[in-house]
Amino acid sequence: MGTKVWRRSLVTKRFSLCLALFLLIQSLFSFPGESDLREMIGLEEKLIIQDIRTATYIELALWLQQLGIVPSGNLRNLQQQLLSHYGIDTPLGQTGTAEIEIAEALSLQRMTKNLADDTQKVLTLSGNVRVFFYDRENDSLHEIRANMIVLNEDRDILSAMGDVWYRLKSGEREEVFLGEHLYFDITDWSGLFIDGSSTQTSTTGSSQGEQSFVYSGRLIIRSADDLVVLSDGFITSSVWTPPAFSIRASEIFVYAPREWSINSGVLYVGNIPVFALP
Repeated sequence: MGTKVWRRSLVTKRFSLCLALFLLIQSLFSFPGESDLREMIGLEEKLIIQDIRTATYIELALWLQQLGIVPSGNLRNLQQQLLSHYGIDTPLGQTGTAEIEIAEALSLQRMTKNLADDTQKVLTLSGNVRVFFYDRENDSLHEIRANMIVLNEDRDILSAMGDVWYRLKSGEREEVFLGEHLYFDITDWSGLFIDGSSTQTSTTGSSQGEQSFVYSGRLIIRSADDLVVLSDGFITSSVWTPPAFSIRASEIFVYAPREWSINSGVLYVGNIPVFALP
């Protein structure tokens, strides 16, 4: 994703420089007229509109915070908040797709850190965090809830900690992951869950309609092509609690809700091991 640097200060400096040069030239030759001043004000407005139009969601949220305004809503809502603050009525027209929307967070902090001899921008959200990522190209929605979320904007790495809840919605397919820690590369949505569990729902094509599979593992790895690998895994489609049947294995490879393979597994009925699966 590579979030662009917030440029509100650049707008101010750029306009101040133009205004200073303008007044200097005018003082040498004449006094500024009303039309000239209108032209300079129009220049400032154009620069502000340009920065609002090209800024990312995170940049807009930080811009609003520095103005003492609480960010609220999606990308278009934040843009409108800034336009209203500056008294600009000009519509922005078509804007780019919002990659991230921060729905809830008690605190938001953005800082630059020196990591491995490299300067990187890091965004930290804490306190009942709820974040949406929209992947327009693949027509999918990613929703993450956690006690804390840390996003390295330069490396596109997201870390979520504490009561993590993650939902992937793509077409008719939906997956929900639960765990204590989550690490994601948001460029391809490959990631790692620690002490996690997940539910996948699919349509069976029979009279039963939808069928849900629940699986968990000490480690859950999700690849960019949607392959899920469970270490010390558990999988069941039983609707009972505890499940009437399940498979436990050292590794479980989940290709789709009803397509998976196992390594060194055991079939259980209730809590009783019935037979080993190679």
